[in-house]
Amino acid sequence: MKGKLLLIAAMLMAFAAVGFGQGFQCDIASFLSEDLEGLADLTDACTEGELFADGVPTGLVIDCATGLEPPAPYFGTQFTTNMGGEFELPGNFYYPAYFGHPTNTFANTFRFEVTGPCVGGVYPVWVSTCFTPAVGPANYFFKGAGEWTCEMRSCGTPCVPTPEVNFTPTVAYGEQDMSACVTLCEGSTTVISVGPVPLPDRIPEVSILPGCEICGDPDCTPANVWNLTEWVLTGTGPYYYVANLSYAAEEGCVCVHLDFIEAVETVDLDVAFDGAVRLNWTEATTANLDKYIISRNGSEIASVAADVYSYVDESFEYGVNYTYELAALDLSGHRTVLATESITPSEGAITVTEYALHQNFPNPFNPTTTIRFDLVKANHVSLKVFNATGQEVATMSGEFPLGVNFHNFDATNLTSGLYFYTIQIGDVYSATKKMLLVK
Repeated sequence: MKGKLLLIAAMLMAFAAVGFGQGFQCDIASFLSEDLEGLADLTDACTEGELFADGVPTGLVIDCATGLEPPAPYFGTQFTTNMGGEFELPGNFYYPAYFGHPTNTFANTFRFEVTGPCVGGVYPVWVSTCFTPAVGPANYFFKGAGEWTCEMRSCGTPCVPTPEVNFTPTVAYGEQDMSACVTLCEGSTTVISVGPVPLPDRIPEVSILPGCEICGDPDCTPANVWNLTEWVLTGTGPYYYVANLSYAAEEGCVCVHLDFIEAVETVDLDVAFDGAVRLNWTEATTANLDKYIISRNGSEIASVAADVYSYVDESFEYGVNYTYELAALDLSGHRTVLATESITPSEGAITVTEYALHQNFPNPFNPTTTIRFDLVKANHVSLKVFNATGQEVATMSGEFPLGVNFHNFDATNLTSGLYFYTIQIGDVYSATKKMLLVK
């Protein structure tokens, strides 16, 4: 009833406005009126969001051929300013559109557009299917899902992406504390670079949070999704790590925080079997190293102090392949993988066919190192260590079984320098090798 009353009132107003003296006569139907009702669920975000409420959107009648509002000589163009447009129910748009033409033919087709408010740089536009108005009063209903299409259009301040961000580390490695606000726009990519770093294995770690409140810009619209590529090393010294941060599904800003630069370089890891699996490694150059973590086939099995560079695993099965991982844990709790090695213990692997003295490992060392020697059969062994002047500084002797044997030498009480170690196996074998203590 409300729509009909509005229609009749508008028709009377239109007739009063043009008058009959201008040739408009009721019998030739020079006046045309339409009721347009959109009974679909129109929302403020197309496929999602809330149903429109009264007074929120605006409406237009558009010429389908031109995409423009109807020009003169159409009269009653007040309909283009949402004159009388209402939501009688949430999401259901009722719009009485009144217009006329000085002839009794009407070949043009029209469509109805409903525009929602601008929120977060976008707004919805609902567009009905085109219709051909009849001459004389008529009702048009747009109820089905196929009679409306919707798209989100940009509005407000244009999105200006951040082209690049460079973080210059305050320390060469370890914990960092710097951040930057990055604006992501549709189709944009921001280059994130970290450097210079002194060595090519100082891989950065960053955290990314929606919005820039902690970056000093609390007013920007947060972006909740993004893409970050893997870090790529560039340069030959100084070195830079570069990654691309790109738009994923929504425009807005994110806070990029440089958290950490890996503090440990890779080390040499040696894994050998002599009836037990023995791991030896070189010292890691690191800041604030707490301890080493040893894992086997993905499970942590031990940890050793930062000044220990060996580990013996006696819990194994012959014929099973084991992958050992050596990691460093610093005082802040950050874990870095240093090296991995694999080995398959075998009963035949412990057979020794000749006497031998091997090079100590690691070498150089500080303050401990491991000396390996092989015995064809059980025998008495004497191992002595001399400094560069020939002075004996350490000795070890005793009975040892056949096979591969190890002696852990501790030089805590010695000064840096070149040392010699000599082995005497019974009266059948002797040898001397050099090692370097660096403190």
